[in-house]
Amino acid sequence: MTDTTLIKTRLAGGTWQGLLTARGRRTPPALDVRVDDRVVEGVELTAPEAGPGVDVANSWLVTVPIPAAAIADGVRVFVIQEQESGRLLNSFAIVAGEALQDRLIAEVELLRAELDMLKRAFRNHCATTSGQAGQAHDDRGPLEDPQDGPWRDEGWEEDPWQVDPGPEET
Repeated sequence: MTDTTLIKTRLAGGTWQGLLTARGRRTPPALDVRVDDRVVEGVELTAPEAGPGVDVANSWLVTVPIPAAAIADGVRVFVIQEQESGRLLNSFAIVAGEALQDRLIAEVELLRAELDMLKRAFRNHCATTSGQAGQAHDDRGPLEDPQDGPWRDEGWEEDPWQVDPGPEET
């Protein structure tokens, strides 16, 4: 398993840049950058310049061009994730137009973008595991029936999670 991080270095001239570090990898992971659930084209990964704290062998400079169409009134959230795992690496927002009363709108837009990412990952998971329908499993294999597990206490009532309504009022 690799430890992948993406740290923003700057945002200037219509370009977002960050330093991607993937320990244990000699080639960069494929990235998926989206805004308004559309793929951003032209993302580049290049070798960084050597410097203090930069592991040149396992690091890449990520350059994300900000499309002109993404700059409009309101908030646009860019989500950067690993293509293979779908893991969120970083995100940034562009706010334009009339002044916003507070950051709440930006936060809601970020949540919407992250929810879209989770929905895609869930749909992908469902599509890849559809042949195993009806069988619960995790990374170690099929899960046991909870009734057969070592945590079963014979002294419990039929439904141990039922809420006690409390004493009856007369």
